[in-house]
Amino acid sequence: MLSRGRAPAPALGLARAYALALGAGTQVVTQGFGEAVFGTGVLTTDLMLGAGWVVNLAVAEYVIRRPATKVVSR
Repeated sequence: MLSRGRAPAPALGLARAYALALGAGTQVVTQGFGEAVFGTGVLTTDLMLGAGWVVNLAVAEYVIRRPATKVVSR
């Protein structure tokens, strides 16, 4: 239903919560890149962990707010 733009409000909240829950997997990637580029440190680690959540929320918001695609029936 999210892909068709007809989702009820609770489903949108659940999509955002799911994106936050998946943040742990993305944090591994963002923390790895952050340590490779900026080195190790408390601030770098904290910023990269936050970046994992931001990336997932941005993708979820894109999916929620993108225009509905037109379905062609055959």
